[in-house]
Amino acid sequence: MGDNTAATNLNREILIRNLGLQQYKNTSIYTNNRCFVISPSSQNTYGWFDLRQINLDRFDATNDRGHLLVRFKDEFLWADLNYIIQYCISDESSVYTPSIGVHWKFNVVKDSEDSYIAVNRTGKQICKLISMSVDELKRIM
Repeated sequence: MGDNTAATNLNREILIRNLGLQQYKNTSIYTNNRCFVISPSSQNTYGWFDLRQINLDRFDATNDRGHLLVRFKDEFLWADLNYIIQYCISDESSVYTPSIGVHWKFNVVKDSEDSYIAVNRTGKQICKLISMSVDELKRIM
């Protein structure tokens, strides 16, 4: 259990201290007055992460700028959250478990030397993930 907690918390302090975000309770949601970030950590050897419906339900696409920021090993991989919602998840590709609820499973795959994609494990939808430095993230958030 300790290893899972350490993996979940990896680079969390960068989100809070360097990017000025606040964590919502004990979730992968981080916000400030300008943006909404879902930031799952993918530290496992398979490169998987989940997006939970309950977290997506907190996103107000009308008023917030949404970001998916996967903390993958020692990198930050970014995608537009609106794009993810519109093109990479569907009711048909969702999974339900009693402990997590409705969610979508993704794998991070290295597409080329410096490019990554997120692949929906059920629906096989693909989304490009952009590796970004903390300074680059500051500019878009």
